[in-house]
Amino acid sequence: MVFFLFQKDFLDECGLLVLILMLMSNKFNRRNLFL
Repeated sequence: MVFFLFQKDFLDECGLLVLILMLMSNKFNRRNLFL
């Protein structure tokens, strides 16, 4: 249970970092974002 909650929080934080990286990449290089 504790491990599941920790894993969920970890995945949520990774998702947040990925979203931030996507926004930064979209701002700097709008053409090559996951193409």
